[in-house]
Amino acid sequence: MFIEERHNEILNILSREGRIKARELQERFQIGFDTARRDLRILEEKGLLKRTHGGAIPIVQVGTPQYQKKEFRENDYAIAQEAIKMIRSNDVVYLSGSTIGLLIAENLPSDSPITIVTNSILIAERLKMNKQIHTFMLGGLIDEKGETNNHFAVDMIRSMRFDLSLITSGSYSSGFGLSVQASESIPIIRAVLECTRKNVGVFSHEYMDQTALLKVCLPDAFDTIITDWETIEEEITQIKELDVEVIIADQHEVIYKKLQALGYNGWGGSKYEARMSGWDIDLKKLFEIIEMKSGRILEMGCGAGDVSIKLAEKGFELTGVDISQTAIEWAKTKAREKTLEIEFLAKNVADEALLEGNRYDLVLDGTCLHCLFNEDRTAFYSNVKRLMEDNGYFFVSSVILSNPNAEIPQVSSVERCVLSEEQLELEIHKSGFSKVNSWTTHHEKHGHYWGVFQLK
Repeated sequence: MFIEERHNEILNILSREGRIKARELQERFQIGFDTARRDLRILEEKGLLKRTHGGAIPIVQVGTPQYQKKEFRENDYAIAQEAIKMIRSNDVVYLSGSTIGLLIAENLPSDSPITIVTNSILIAERLKMNKQIHTFMLGGLIDEKGETNNHFAVDMIRSMRFDLSLITSGSYSSGFGLSVQASESIPIIRAVLECTRKNVGVFSHEYMDQTALLKVCLPDAFDTIITDWETIEEEITQIKELDVEVIIADQHEVIYKKLQALGYNGWGGSKYEARMSGWDIDLKKLFEIIEMKSGRILEMGCGAGDVSIKLAEKGFELTGVDISQTAIEWAKTKAREKTLEIEFLAKNVADEALLEGNRYDLVLDGTCLHCLFNEDRTAFYSNVKRLMEDNGYFFVSSVILSNPNAEIPQVSSVERCVLSEEQLELEIHKSGFSKVNSWTTHHEKHGHYWGVFQLK
């Protein structure tokens, strides 16, 4: 198939299905991952599609209506959870109507007193039975979406002050700012932005780096933008350059909630027991190599705490960190049931000040490294170096390619940064580590790498 034919078929798939993943292109056209990404980049440069983190979506025309009912998606739920984290007890919060706005309303905690002001009758309906939440519904004529956007609502807003606004409707781009299709909503959004201490834009990737017909405000009118993992890196970087904080909702949080709800014991679901048996074998190999009998261990990406618990039972002093609050609470519960004292913390392994002032004899990659991309990956290595004792060890556990040109395996629903063994070792070496030992296992579609490293 010629490249032009492939590009036409990609556009046909987008027209039919509304989105496509780079991995799907590999399978459909029997091409490499880099070729698939290059195809999407060429088509984006021609203005024919919009790239996302792992694939592409159709171009949204300026005149396309923005308020379309969407089915529940993990992206929206994860974004809503991040937005909820920003709300403090006794805050007065403005919450605008949208799919994500409704998810925020439905998942607000019932044990913390807050005040919600909204122009959405649907959100007000969701909140009316929550006794800890005082709900103000803005007055005026209600439109077909169940929202008030007229001057009565604007006048009411100007007589109020908010600690936090969660603006969940419209399109946002680093070059144009917030824009909407209907002029009726502009005065109310501008009034909210003027009357709020901290303004937060809450947008899924479809509405990021997009523009609608009418500008509402400049991009830096927001203090923070919350989006999902499919928003492309270039746009995130450009937003940060405007001195606007960007929070990427974490897919792991949603997955851990699902695993708990389905009654599984941890990451891997039905394969959990096999996964833990594999860790038993590889931890045994690790301690045969480093001959470590006691000391402090940090697990980066500890998940529900299973590996940390295994090590604590051997007498080591354990700290585990993971980006998922659900996973950390799960880990704490498991540790309490075994009467083990383990420090489990909900933190991002790429945070610049992670565990400042602490040092560890062993830093363990809890199969976390291959979930990190670009600057987060660099920050991870930097944190490992800073947190290791000078004579300490770094243990890597990562999915790898069978060979440098192999297809990147879809080992779970989470996007992976998967390298070959040679590429991974070169990256670790360039990051300031020297190899002590390593071993690999190979599966049908991918391999797994374990490596022991020290500081150069």
